[in-house]
Amino acid sequence: MVRWLLVTFLFFVTPLFGAGHCSLELEMLGGHGNANPTAPEFLARHPEGGFLAAGNRIFFAAPTAAAAAPLLKELGVTPTPLTVKELPGWQVYDVSGTSTIPPRLKDLHGIFSVYDRIRCYSACGIASGYAKGALNIGGNEVRFWVTSPLMKEVTGSPPAAGDVILLGEKAEQALPVEHVATYVSPSIVFQKANPMSESPFELVPKTTFAREYNPEKYPAQRLFRPIENLDQYVARHRRELPEELIGAMTELAQIELEMEKFLLTSRTDRHAPQGKTEAEQDAWAERFHARIKQVAQQSEKIEELATKALAATDKKPSVEFLWTFVLKRSQSLPHYPDPFD
Repeated sequence: MVRWLLVTFLFFVTPLFGAGHCSLELEMLGGHGNANPTAPEFLARHPEGGFLAAGNRIFFAAPTAAAAAPLLKELGVTPTPLTVKELPGWQVYDVSGTSTIPPRLKDLHGIFSVYDRIRCYSACGIASGYAKGALNIGGNEVRFWVTSPLMKEVTGSPPAAGDVILLGEKAEQALPVEHVATYVSPSIVFQKANPMSESPFELVPKTTFAREYNPEKYPAQRLFRPIENLDQYVARHRRELPEELIGAMTELAQIELEMEKFLLTSRTDRHAPQGKTEAEQDAWAERFHARIKQVAQQSEKIEELATKALAATDKKPSVEFLWTFVLKRSQSLPHYPDPFD
């Protein structure tokens, strides 16, 4: 049985001034296992303010203009406030025009996975340029990534845009990966709170994130800062890299982006793919299932290629690092959630 997710909780919005000139369907975002929270639940989770979505636009809601001001300043926008009848007294700001939040994360904010098992690691990899598309990478690959030439650990300084935070429930953990997230700015975090389909990719204020992942519950907290992303590293070492390595990385990236189309819902079409007829749903699942089998075959060939390359001697550090990346990613890719499992 194919599992489908319905996101139908809507809010109607009008401007503070000239009410009635504008109407939007505004989705409350879920989190922590609840795809459709009520307005009181949203307020309880985000008492200082939180992000919402409508179509291809994103919004920030806050109890007062003063409460919203610091975050709006950080975003570099001064939108006209809106009112929402379900959030009496609160103000809502369209922040879609900000350049602080990368376009890719704007597009992913409020997007749900069709199946379980798309985890925080995937959100973090996309936000940091380590992954091209949504996929089921695991904690071991995250540990490899943060200790690679792409990252450095940060201690004694506040988080900055692009920083990756690793959290664990045991203080003695060397590299905790119970949860990972990415700072979009000093006050905004991008994450997927858990691997369930009901948990969306989301932007959350640092205040909400700090409350939900506080040091009492997660005493192990380590911060890593990108030195450069994967594309930048490849460009810098391009002359050293064999063509078969570039080809393998290109093939892996293409697989990630293609498979993401099967894995995620759409804000602009909340009923895709779940709004299709039963026959269309079955045909869609059959295509996904067949593609997963092809990916497994492709990944096996790439894994063999990477294993052979890593066995060679006298490799440059850049070549060894990237072939190791290819090996680990080729081992992760076959683990897409199969609709027929």
